[in-house]
Amino acid sequence: MKRIMLAATVLVLIGLYAHSAAGSPGQESPQQTRRSLLINTARQIITAEISQAFKTGKFEDWNMLQESDVVHKMGLQLPPQTELRVLADSEGKHFSLALKDAQDTCLYTIFSDESGVVYHGQPVNCPTK
Repeated sequence: MKRIMLAATVLVLIGLYAHSAAGSPGQESPQQTRRSLLINTARQIITAEISQAFKTGKFEDWNMLQESDVVHKMGLQLPPQTELRVLADSEGKHFSLALKDAQDTCLYTIFSDESGVVYHGQPVNCPTK
């Protein structure tokens, strides 16, 4: 379990570095900027989950995680008009994360789990630009 959490932590840190090196936010549209914010928020939540699991030995759902010292020290705040679901299995070995942009007409959504890999998507019937 500790090897998995260490590997996930490394993946999250690599992802954060790669994202920050990708370009300046000034070159993004408002929609791209908001989507980047959601991705970074999801990465912060993943980091909080992994940190909490190092402390307690298990992943937590959002109700428990948001009360933790880890989240308070990070100063993690959800962007306005988003819907978040963080669920953990009963043994705390796995978690899943969904962060939906409620103000996006295509309901752009970020997904992840204990692997630390971040996915994004939108409904199949939403037109792409």
